[in-house]
Amino acid sequence: MKRILIVVGIIDLAAILLLGGVIGGFFLNPRLVTGLAFGVNTAPVELPLRENYEDRTPDAKTAAIVFAADAFLGALDAIQRNAATYAFTDNEQRSKWSNFPESMFPRGGLRIGSLSREQYALMDALIAEILSADGARNIEYQLAAERTFPTDDPFGEYGVDKFYVVFLGEPSETQPWMFQFGGHRLGIIVTV
Repeated sequence: MKRILIVVGIIDLAAILLLGGVIGGFFLNPRLVTGLAFGVNTAPVELPLRENYEDRTPDAKTAAIVFAADAFLGALDAIQRNAATYAFTDNEQRSKWSNFPESMFPRGGLRIGSLSREQYALMDALIAEILSADGARNIEYQLAAERTFPTDDPFGEYGVDKFYVVFLGEPSETQPWMFQFGGHRLGIIVTV
């Protein structure tokens, strides 16, 4: 009888470990989670991008956006700038944005929780330059709502410091580049 209980116990333990491995593997694959749970899956975008673009004639708005982008990037140290910048042709990073929490959808880029007050203000100025006044105010409201989450969140999923900023390509008045900003419940993707 003892042998039967030991064998059953071992089989139960093996089943628990197997099930735990399957569940653990499921949660370690955010694309699988979002695909099965929410019906969305953000596989890398395979966009055939040209190598060269004809120079565009800049306007005043484009010049103001580039000025704000350069000011923000100029305030970053080398490690931060490296984390924030990708090649314009980086299709994997181009698709690495979601409004799901960071734990469900890991992002690339520079986490804004690492920014100084001055850097944060320059990032705000860039966002304000890119968006309309109403759009920038909406971002302020969204971030204020995000600040209402408890700071002692046991999962560490929420909070403004878990938002990211990315540049694909170098800010230019004549060549295309992209700006990405987002986190939980917010994603801004702009090509200039």
